[in-house]
Amino acid sequence: MSFARVIAMTLALAGVVTPGWAAETEPYGTMVAMKVKGVTLDPTSSKPIAVLETNEETTRLLPIWIGPFEANAIAIEMEDISTVRPLTHDLIKNILSGVEAKLQRVIITKLENNIFYAVLRLEINGREVTVDSRPSDAIAVALRMNAPIFATEQVLEAAKTIEQTKRDALTLTKNTIGLTIQALTPDIAEHFSLIEGKGVLVSHVQQDSGAASAGVRRGDIITAVGDRETDSIQAFLEAFEAVKGQSQVALHLQRGNDRYDLTLNLNSSKE
Repeated sequence: MSFARVIAMTLALAGVVTPGWAAETEPYGTMVAMKVKGVTLDPTSSKPIAVLETNEETTRLLPIWIGPFEANAIAIEMEDISTVRPLTHDLIKNILSGVEAKLQRVIITKLENNIFYAVLRLEINGREVTVDSRPSDAIAVALRMNAPIFATEQVLEAAKTIEQTKRDALTLTKNTIGLTIQALTPDIAEHFSLIEGKGVLVSHVQQDSGAASAGVRRGDIITAVGDRETDSIQAFLEAFEAVKGQSQVALHLQRGNDRYDLTLNLNSSKE
């Protein structure tokens, strides 16, 4: 059995490959180099979005709607977070490396009926092989293998331009808070094994910020600010508005199965 088929069968078990895995690459038209800007949240559907951007002088954004687990896999790699055991995309990387297959590039090939399509371009024993993939899986693997990511002009033209607003990924820099938060959807709550499913999710903490100094971590669930519950982004904003002018505020949060009370210092002079 060839190395290519071994890889394809293994990837199929991981839910990545669809029929046509070994088809030779067809021309996809003009391809544009992309890089992963980050993962945010669709304010309308509360679904995660992987946001890619071009390296052009005038940046173009490509939002791709993905699942919560794939979003977590992308975020983990971007944040350089280590895991105790290999996750699915780490396993794929290890398999490809183990059989000396090189991931040449990932291509987001087309967008049809609001569904994105992608392929992995592999080199195995001097032969190029194309593996069909969901874009989310392809991106997660590309990040782990430092492989370039491309999108076709057709995809960039067909995709909706994402508008960067506070509702997408709310970044609070006022008072040097330094938090990026997102709504805690049922899928995300289930992923973090949260029974109550209330609060807002911390998706990023800026280094040298007030939040970092207080001990807030990425993945924390903030359930209350002071005596106000934060069961939505709007509630979170209102809670901080209520403590405006104070020197510090208590943050109540959940981290895994544990609950913590932290004190966040507010520096009003740096607004």
